[in-house]
Amino acid sequence: MSSKNRTKWLSLVIRVSIVSFTGGLKRLPDSRGRTPLVALLLLTLGLLLMGLSPTHVSPASASSPICDATCCSEEPSVSLTYHSRSNTSEIPVSSGDILAGDHIVLTSTWHPSTIINRTRIEVSAEALDASLYAESSSPAVSVDTRYLNNNASCTVTMTAWLKNGTVVVALSPDVYIGNFFKPTVRVVSPNGGEVWTGHNNITWIAEDLNQDETLVFAVYLSADSGRTYQLLASGLTTNHYTWNCTGLPRLDTYSVQVRVSDGIYMSTDSSDALFTAGDIPVTSTTSGGQPVIDITAVYLLAAIVTSSTMALIVYVAAKRWL
Repeated sequence: MSSKNRTKWLSLVIRVSIVSFTGGLKRLPDSRGRTPLVALLLLTLGLLLMGLSPTHVSPASASSPICDATCCSEEPSVSLTYHSRSNTSEIPVSSGDILAGDHIVLTSTWHPSTIINRTRIEVSAEALDASLYAESSSPAVSVDTRYLNNNASCTVTMTAWLKNGTVVVALSPDVYIGNFFKPTVRVVSPNGGEVWTGHNNITWIAEDLNQDETLVFAVYLSADSGRTYQLLASGLTTNHYTWNCTGLPRLDTYSVQVRVSDGIYMSTDSSDALFTAGDIPVTSTTSGGQPVIDITAVYLLAAIVTSSTMALIVYVAAKRWL
């Protein structure tokens, strides 16, 4: 019985007891005081009922978490920050921001911590059809966005479960997250003015702000001052390639180009100026004064010439033994 109902019950019992008692005093003497005695018993019963009646606890009150003054008086709020490998300081994030860094880690922190039961953060990239999430039993939770595997505009959803059973959700849309950077490459040699014969090393320098990337290179050669390039080698993971220019036309119009890829982005660099290579003199030119050389054809021609020469040597030697 609630305290309010007990008060009403006590008031009713007292009123009935008083009326019964006073009414009994006005009766004839032959009543022998029975009526006042009944009133006294009713009053005593009411007092006993008030003392012995248990307090009612509803199943909902018994199973729900207790909400103290702090829980009920303060509204939850959330802050969103990020850090990366190159900048470990927490930087605030708002809708429309552009974030750049290797391994961008987003962190949502809910306040006040005393009312938080658990939290969740989710990053969704609609253009990539990809999402990441993390959950925590503390007010702060973090997720490494590099595992989206590309750069994209994202929506960040932050959720908190409060100790009073309430679920609170906050959104931060249109946050551009850029974990991946375009690699760069620079040709070191030949870079213009060299005169090469035989075997020589084509070298280059490459950089990528993403520390975990494996860069793959391809080397191209031009014999027409960089107007067209033909592949020399691909799938390289070192910063050099040994090139044998024996058997090639001796020209001063060669150029080298190196292409680098990190699996997402690609960039190129070429010799700053032309260089000379080859050991076969060239006399024929086009009307424009530039030689027309097919590097692939030259390699094939060299192979054919070499094979023919060897066949002729074998033939002459055989004739001598006959």
